[in-house]
Amino acid sequence: PKNSVRSSAVRALGALQARDHAAEVVNLLKDPESRVRSSAASALGEMQAKDQAGILVRLLRDTNRNVRSSAAQALGALQATDQAGEVAKLLTDPDNDVRNSAAGALGHMKARDQIGAIVRLLKDPDRSVRSSAVDALRAMGAEEQANEVVKLLSDPEYVVRASALRALGAMQARDQTGA
Repeated sequence: PKNSVRSSAVRALGALQARDHAAEVVNLLKDPESRVRSSAASALGEMQAKDQAGILVRLLRDTNRNVRSSAAQALGALQATDQAGEVAKLLTDPDNDVRNSAAGALGHMKARDQIGAIVRLLKDPDRSVRSSAVDALRAMGAEEQANEVVKLLSDPEYVVRASALRALGAMQARDQTGA
């Protein structure tokens, strides 16, 4: 079938969380079309196919940025903390969207061992990456980084300032409740 049909079909399987079709989806991770590989990676994340995390790691090195991004997001959705180091390698990817996805994935994983790498992204030239880095720190419960987050309250981009404000609010609430 055409690549758009394969891509749509695998996206539907992911949306349905059809885990009984995970093996077929895994086969599509090798598809020659990047759109299909990207959709397959996303579908495995939606299916919560945790047993496929090791296979998804290979896609973190794909030549296509969308595939790398989808693989990182899927590993985050799977909370594949044992793969956090591999995902963290994408924090220096030349593509903004890939860095953004990697930061978000590490936040979902609550990969506190990657806090230092996330803090470095607070100075990224791309506003969405800075915003994702703040969101990741919030998700990780990195209250010890509040001083770094406070600096972003004067960021020229509203989206970054808003993320910083939300993160600081969550950090304060956790500090007060001990949660």
